[in-house]
Amino acid sequence: MEKSFFVSGSQINLFARGLADKPKRNQRFLFSLEKHPIFRNNILMKTKKFLFIILLAFCAVNLFAQKNAYEGADKKTLVALENADKLIEQRQYATAFGSLSLDNEYFIAKKIEIATNYFIQSLMHTMFILENLEEGQDLMELRKNLTGTYNMTYFDPAKIIQEYVEKNGEKPILDYALGLYYSDVLRRYQGRWLISDEELVNNTITYLLKAYEKDCWDAWSMSELAYAYMKNGDYQTAIKYYTVKLDQKEEFSIDDDYNFALCNFFCGNYLPAQQYMEKSIKNYENNPDYLYDTYWVLSAIYINTRQYDLAQKALDNCKSLNMDDYRLYQRYISFYAILKDKEKTLQASADFFQIGPENPSVPQFIIQEYYDRSIEDWLPDFFEQELKRPDLSNGTLQNLYFHYTASLSYLDKKAEAATMAEKARQAFLLDDSLTDDIDQMLTGFTQ
Repeated sequence: MEKSFFVSGSQINLFARGLADKPKRNQRFLFSLEKHPIFRNNILMKTKKFLFIILLAFCAVNLFAQKNAYEGADKKTLVALENADKLIEQRQYATAFGSLSLDNEYFIAKKIEIATNYFIQSLMHTMFILENLEEGQDLMELRKNLTGTYNMTYFDPAKIIQEYVEKNGEKPILDYALGLYYSDVLRRYQGRWLISDEELVNNTITYLLKAYEKDCWDAWSMSELAYAYMKNGDYQTAIKYYTVKLDQKEEFSIDDDYNFALCNFFCGNYLPAQQYMEKSIKNYENNPDYLYDTYWVLSAIYINTRQYDLAQKALDNCKSLNMDDYRLYQRYISFYAILKDKEKTLQASADFFQIGPENPSVPQFIIQEYYDRSIEDWLPDFFEQELKRPDLSNGTLQNLYFHYTASLSYLDKKAEAATMAEKARQAFLLDDSLTDDIDQMLTGFTQ
């Protein structure tokens, strides 16, 4: 059922901004490489946004040359859908939405597509403002700066489909539409919707898979289905559905390239991982953040495949894009440790330490990397080189002396640890920051 009523832009903004008014974007992922022999640290990676600005230039009926989810419709229905698509091309979104009734499953699917892609504002993706745009108006700008009075329509896709199915039975096109709807909600609301993200992912998989098994799918739904499996950590199945696109000669989006490469990487399929991730270099050449992530993953691929010259270049490209990411220096340390290059390992450690010389987390990360790479015997060399720097602040000295004491203790050099512990105490006493806990820890390191 659709209901319309008038609301002002200010009313909407009170409780809707920051939710569904954002362009579609994939969430960031925290992927663990602990299962891989080369890296045991965590990598924060973004899976990429689908470029819907590009996709919006095409109508759903003609969007994919090889496979069309709407192809099962009868001729009369296809004519109506084509007319709606022409209105979408003319940016007459409200008229396109209103031209379709709720007594046809294909019309319902198209209305869901229009509502979720072309709204000016949405509340919980069950209420939508749709407008016909005038010359010079921009959909994204209207979403950011909503003013005036608009007609808001109550349109709950899940409820509408449920009611239709109860009367007419299940329809593949409605499974297709509902799967894409849940995927869209997941991207826009990210933990702030009516059901959990886990349920949204599972619903996406359930409905898109049902539609696919009844041969109702297209390149877009295959990307979303693969992405949902990827989000669940089922990389092998994600690869399966990305491969469906390849087998059907469907063109990969630039984000498919990245995600397909990432899934293959985590499955140890380094050849396709490298092939498709290298394509992402050009794909993201104008997006520094995404380009950084591309080189970041490539550095791991190259190290795993012992292409060390390429790994060095990938890491250096990361550094040129963002030299403040502490993970990069962890990666450098790991890389040079693999090469058994002590000088470069110490230099990478020094670069890392200079990011936060008074931050206790920094030497702790460094110590952990050395132990992970079995080069803990190099730790005294690291601390000695840092202590030789001129004009060290007292906070830096506290940090170095304390963690140097801990490292010597771990290396079972108790006498040297006792000497360093005393220097640490003196540094903490200088600014009255020697607490009982710190003193007890320093004592414990020497016993």
